[in-house]
Amino acid sequence: MPQEFPAYKKTMDDGRRKIHPSRHREVKKYYKEVKSTRKTAEHFGISRRLVMFILHPERLKALQDHNRATEHWKKYYDTDKRREYMRKYRAKKREVFNIPYQKINS
Repeated sequence: MPQEFPAYKKTMDDGRRKIHPSRHREVKKYYKEVKSTRKTAEHFGISRRLVMFILHPERLKALQDHNRATEHWKKYYDTDKRREYMRKYRAKKREVFNIPYQKINS
């Protein structure tokens, strides 16, 4: 049986978000000053693509709609890769919550 983990208290702890939504205004304001996605991305430590999605949320919505319609994930799904990613993810959770590794005997 897989090991049970507690839920993250904050969504920022799980590593999926690179910048908190509360800082989106700062990104927009900084972009208006410098007029450069590259400089804005470097300043906040995020990708230029994320800067563009913050500035133009309709583009992100359109991309998400397109991906859902085409089911793009099906052509990339690989069971072996997913297994390895899950091992890394669970190891990170063990580290964050200080849970020792438990080998499960089959």
